[in-house]
Order: sequence, then structure tokens, then C-alpha cells
Amino acid sequence: MINTGITKLQLDALREVGTIGTGNASIAFSEMLECEIKLKVPWARLVKVNEVSTMLAPPRELLVEIHSRVTGDINALVVVVFSREDAVRLADIILRSIIAREKSMVLDILGRDAIRELCNILIGSYLTALNKFLGIRLCHHVPSISFTLTERSVSDITKAFKGKIEYALVLATDFMEKGAMIRGRLILLLDSASLKILTKRLDEKIKR
Repeated sequence: MINTGITKLQLDALREVGTIGTGNASIAFSEMLECEIKLKVPWARLVKVNEVSTMLAPPRELLVEIHSRVTGDINALVVVVFSREDAVRLADIILRSIIAREKSMVLDILGRDAIRELCNILIGSYLTALNKFLGIRLCHHVPSISFTLTERSVSDITKAFKGKIEYALVLATDFMEKGAMIRGRLILLLDSASLKILTKRLDEKIKR
């Protein structure tokens, strides 16, 4: 049991759900872009929300966040985070496949839209996997994209949230394309009531 009150078995189950969701997203990406993109979830951790920034990047690094409100049986936010450099690389992979664009050094409007759409698919696939595994109903709103520094990561997003975000389920989400790796983080931000719902459903599922 870690200080957030979740067991290792529950955390392993949540990582497995993440693997299923990202696997489905990987298939969708590969079909859409006509190139093989694999996603891996090497680890999952549940931490207090004020610990998230230490798991993302060194201080004062520029990050790109794609974030969406989650409604349904729990009240949450979901965020996908990349370093600026990895976001540019991911945008290049997408746009190279769709419009044969030359490599870019900046994340322009086309690149931002491409990443937002890709993360929209990723978020939807992850929440669908959670729905099926836990027997709950979750849906997400159209994602927004923003830029921030490491030490401010997720804090500006949670300020607009109605409720007190206390916990973050952080899933390492690695994108692999032609041997190159792009490191992402898929983060589910929860209040304490929503975490209790998740852990209760996990217990029911595990004990079957």
C-alpha cells in the first residue's frame, strides 16, 4: 500500500487498462497515418497532484499539454504531456504521413491541431478501456492544447476545475516509430471521491 491508499495489485490493473487503451489507439494511429506507431506503458504511478511535475521533466522545461474534462461516473481531468521537442517530433511524424510536409523545428498551428487530434484518439481509447474494464461510464470533452513550464504543469488546468484535485494517476506513454521513441505522459487527475469510486470498482473486478 502506498501513501495514496491504493494497492500494488490495483495499480498493476490500472497499468494493464492503460496498455489495452494505448494498444487500441496504436492500431487507430497506424491505420490513419499508414505507418506503424507502437505505444507502450512501462509503468503507472498514483501520486499526490503536487508531485506530478517531478515526474515529467527538469525544472523550467517547456511542456505541451493536451487536456480534457472527463464526465460521467467520476469527476476528473485527463492530460497528455510532452516536452516541446517531443511534441514537435510527433507533429512531424503525423504531418509527414498526411501531407508529406518537410521536417519542422516549431510547433505551428498545423502541428498543434495534429497533436490535439492524435491525443483526442488516445484519450478516447483509454477511457473506453476503463469503461469496459470497470463497468463505468466516462466520456471526455474536446481537448485543448496549452504550453507551460515543468513547475506549473497541470496546476493552471486544475484551477478551472470545479472541485479539489488531489491525486494523479500517471501512465508513462512511449510512442515508438521506426526505432525512435517519443516520451509522453498520460495523466488522470482525480478528486478523492472519484479515486474511491475507481478503487471500489477495481476491488470488485479483482475479486471476481
